Amino acid sequence: MQPGDDQWYGAMYLVRHLAPDDRVREYHHWALENLPPKSKILDLGCGEGAFVNYAAEQGFDAWGLDFSEAMINAAKTRYPKAKFFVGTLDDFIKQHPGEKFDAVAMFEVVEHLSDPLKTINDTRGILAPGGSLLFSVPNRDRWPISDFGDNPPNHLTFWNETSLSNFIKSSGFDLRKIELTGRLFSMNALFSYCLTRFPLYAFLGLKSGYEGKTKLPAGKTKTGGHVLKLIKKQGPFLRRARDLALWIPTLLFAPLVLPFTRGFNFMVLSRLEFPKPGDQT
Repeated sequence: MQPGDDQWYGAMYLVRHLAPDDRVREYHHWALENLPPKSKILDLGCGEGAFVNYAAEQGFDAWGLDFSEAMINAAKTRYPKAKFFVGTLDDFIKQHPGEKFDAVAMFEVVEHLSDPLKTINDTRGILAPGGSLLFSVPNRDRWPISDFGDNPPNHLTFWNETSLSNFIKSSGFDLRKIELTGRLFSMNALFSYCLTRFPLYAFLGLKSGYEGKTKLPAGKTKTGGHVLKLIKKQGPFLRRARDLALWIPTLLFAPLVLPFTRGFNFMVLSRLEFPKPGDQT
């Protein structure tokens, strides 16, 4: 199964292109907490660049890379002082020979890859000795419901702690830790999907499917066009207002729902260990 191309993702993430997502998430904070100050970081699959900008504000030397030109254009517009590049990892390595990073980060990227092991191994070409590989993936057991985005060509692989551990070991990296994001934030995300994202995406005709295409009939209608214009004009404000409002049902229903909720994302830290002189290879 092949992932969606740039055109497919441009349609699938239409709302995010119109209203770039500048939220700093739990796994962003976690990544920086597990790195030495001022580390040089490449965010692979950086999207609209929220993490790159946040890391730079915290004193890190952060670079962003994404194969989607639409994503990078949105990132450059929103964060003009940050470092962003369009292309694949292979392209980047060829264009920046000898460039080394203390860490490579991939947030919500691995599940989109048709050959994640190759991508992980390719990071060896840009990691400094002892460099860190940090990434997050959705927990496949996070909810008792199916997320429409879990279908190909969006998500191609599904992960739990055992599969992640085996995956890192097979790559030859040294696994340091696997942690889950907080259950309360996972529950908040559940309400976000059920009360806002599912209805909005259904109305706009956005869906993930095996055909590898996303139709946008709502954008061609008068009502759908007005909705998209509103999102483009007031998107960041509406997203922040939604996130704040959703804490009301989250906290209200926490005693009932929280026992059945699991962390939304796994966060993984591994290191690239080079053999010492005299070791067998």
